[in-house]
Amino acid sequence: MTHVGDPGAERGQDGYEDALSRRMLRAFHDAPVAMAVCHDEGRLVVANAALGSLLGRDVEDLLGDTLFGITHPDDVLAARAACRALQRGTAVSRQETRLHTARGDVVTVLVSGARLDEGDDSDHVVLHLEDIGPRKELEARLTHQALHDPLTGVANRALFLDRLEHALAHADRESETLTVLFVDVDRLKSVNDSHGHAIGDDVLVAVARHLDSLTRPGDTVARLGGDEFAVLCPRTGPDEAPLLAARIREVAALDGLSTRVSLPTASVGIAVARRGDRPEQVLHRADTAMYASRRRRRSTG
Repeated sequence: MTHVGDPGAERGQDGYEDALSRRMLRAFHDAPVAMAVCHDEGRLVVANAALGSLLGRDVEDLLGDTLFGITHPDDVLAARAACRALQRGTAVSRQETRLHTARGDVVTVLVSGARLDEGDDSDHVVLHLEDIGPRKELEARLTHQALHDPLTGVANRALFLDRLEHALAHADRESETLTVLFVDVDRLKSVNDSHGHAIGDDVLVAVARHLDSLTRPGDTVARLGGDEFAVLCPRTGPDEAPLLAARIREVAALDGLSTRVSLPTASVGIAVARRGDRPEQVLHRADTAMYASRRRRRSTG
């Protein structure tokens, strides 16, 4: 029997540690996720095949390069700060960053870094780089779907009210004017009844496109629901808004539909924001103004 302290035991322990080290090294190189070891100034010392595949480069070509050299310029400062944090003793650093690949594109990765346990004077960091580009794209699509009308693609009520809230705060700070236009498509029900809901949907899409064509880059067009739309116009005062409203009412000029359907008109209400207004207050005043405008038009024939 071999006991701890015997020369045979020491050789056995050394052999076990050597075998374990070889298995760990093989696991590192064969790992399906990108991994690397680098000096804390970013120079790569060891990299695995998955990192080479992620970046479109041979592993040997990566060694000696710095990660900062392939990091997106806008992310370099944050990457260097993460390295400094590890130098100061932070146990684990995690951050999103973008890396340039040999293919000419950019990949978004979540970099997890930890200092190697080699004693107090260790200057090596082990990195785990997870490609999160597909996840980010999915999150962006889900966010867009949650904040945009699925039929027309313009903002929905939730996004409109959020932007209106921020615009009101900015207008109060900067003493700027801000206008909201409430747009209701007249006689859409008769279009649906006469031509079917598919044509009615085409009308709504065309109205949204019409509104988009009239607005500036900083404006927001939204479908609030049904046949109701709203337009948020920062830096637009009471003299400019009626001109925009008149152009919005020209729904009969919508391209591609006039040969298939007798196009509806649009009723438009205007509300100019007041200091201290809440989003719902401005929208309600614009809605009320829209109904008043519709009654006036009907009473005058």
